[in-house]
Amino acid sequence: MLTTLTTAIVLPLADSDRFVACVCNVGDSLSYVYSAEHGVREITKGSHDIHCMRDMRDALGALGPVDGQNPELNNLTCSMTEVESGDIVFITSDGVSDNFDPVVGKFAVLPPSDNLNLKVPSSTVKMSYAAPNHGSSKSPGGDLSSSTSLPTVQAYQRHELSLLRMDDLLKNGVSGDGPPCRDAKTLCEMLLDFATRLTAAKRHILEDPDLYYTTVEGSTELTELSRAEQRSRRRKMCEKLAMVPGKLDHASVVAYQVGVNRNNGGSVAVSSENVGSDDDEDDNNDLVETVL
Repeated sequence: MLTTLTTAIVLPLADSDRFVACVCNVGDSLSYVYSAEHGVREITKGSHDIHCMRDMRDALGALGPVDGQNPELNNLTCSMTEVESGDIVFITSDGVSDNFDPVVGKFAVLPPSDNLNLKVPSSTVKMSYAAPNHGSSKSPGGDLSSSTSLPTVQAYQRHELSLLRMDDLLKNGVSGDGPPCRDAKTLCEMLLDFATRLTAAKRHILEDPDLYYTTVEGSTELTELSRAEQRSRRRKMCEKLAMVPGKLDHASVVAYQVGVNRNNGGSVAVSSENVGSDDDEDDNNDLVETVL
């Protein structure tokens, strides 16, 4: 079975009030630190090239047999950073972190050379945490950046804007008027709420009964379509899906507030994403994991 895996351990520094967060990562589950004073920064930044446009369908690495019996460890990294008491160290699967990307959120577009397969609305989109309404899209292969008033972003700008959007949410809330995030449990709830809101339109499209059922003439009862017909109808919805914001994927968050419990000497957080995993939920005072 293939899986991405990110593990973080937070330890106090000897003879100091400061701490260090050590992270080992393979794949696209990323780790961050949120500070009320300094904002959000990514600990796993070295596991992907922020100056190169990433194909979000590629996890970049995975445990399990990828090449014969060998795992793909090309982006295996070990990172560490100093953190302070009160900071929140958190790990997200890509079903959360990718939804903060401005291109995924339909608040920006790729340069024309990177945009051949991306469809964007021609109408102006106001930045909002709720799913916006969209107009028509231009056919693939054209100069999409000239057909929309949305800004064009480079790869490193996508990374920086993702962190800024995450920071803005945690500091100002969905409404923009607060209250700010103050603990690990609230951080988990806010990130998952954001992902849920942003992907609402996509889920509504895919949950349309007409994609899976039909009515027989002369009857009001629903009859399930064949698997082949279901796939055919879903394929026809791909263009519509590409026009609305968000990325539907396994969404989980693990968070730990530094300095909450120093008696243990250190705390460990683990996040993984694999095929066929069961969703679970665990909540305590120090380490919080929430799965959508």
